[in-house]
Amino acid sequence: MRALKFAGAAIAAVIVIVALVAAVGIPSSFLTSAITERVERETGFKLSINGGAKVSLWPTVNLTLSDVVLQDPREREAGSRFAASRVAAEMTLASLWSGRPTSPTS
Repeated sequence: MRALKFAGAAIAAVIVIVALVAAVGIPSSFLTSAITERVERETGFKLSINGGAKVSLWPTVNLTLSDVVLQDPREREAGSRFAASRVAAEMTLASLWSGRPTSPTS
């Protein structure tokens, strides 16, 4: 009986945490720094996210980055960079949990 109560409390805690993340969202500073570090590590290009990030979880997971600049750190010319006012990605929650994010339309 004690194990059943513990399992019920654990499930309730997970539901509360998920509800809070859905309502409040993921902190954008954590998210933008993680994305920046990963892109720079994988590509060697410098990524700047100057406008922040927005995450929505329903009905699909949407990630929107604002004021994004990608450039080769060896190039000093402003013309050799990619700049966008907005970059958006959409994926299903199930594919995100599986570790293989896919678009809902694919």
